[in-house]
Amino acid sequence: MPTATDRDFLDMRVSDVRRIVHSGQGQDHYVVLLQETGSDRRLPIWIGHEHALELALRLLGHSSQLPRPLTSDLSAHLVQALRGTVREVRIDRLTEGTYYAVIMVDGPYGATEVDARPSDALALALVVGASIRADRAVVETTESDETVAEALATIDSQRAAGPQAILDELSEEAQRQDPPEPATS
Repeated sequence: MPTATDRDFLDMRVSDVRRIVHSGQGQDHYVVLLQETGSDRRLPIWIGHEHALELALRLLGHSSQLPRPLTSDLSAHLVQALRGTVREVRIDRLTEGTYYAVIMVDGPYGATEVDARPSDALALALVVGASIRADRAVVETTESDETVAEALATIDSQRAAGPQAILDELSEEAQRQDPPEPATS
């Protein structure tokens, strides 16, 4: 297997997070979209609901308004407390339909690669402003996948809810679970 330095990585950015509704399947899926810098090339990565909410908050700039830190804030503070810096996040492999990531951390004892879920790594990169990179082979493999093509077509057709819609759904769900107290006279 080639080492990380032998591989070709593409510069990416988090461009969107979406909920894709699959009619008839009864389950929605969440996708974070990475876009290659200076290109239309995209890499969709399926993520969980909670990670979609966190990324939506970050993309819309609402995370600083929260009363408590998010998990990625905690991670950033821990790295900083240990006198380290997050240099970059890499989406470095795809195995049996699962994406894998590493966080490149520079610390007092040198550089370290930390294994991470892509959603956690991407949220951390957004917090600290670290570069995001994806292995070219992973992007090219993904581009030829039929499921990926269908997901991108759904996203492009606007049948997928974006970051604001994801946050609005969370707000509506919270209101259903905790209805306002009835007014008393």
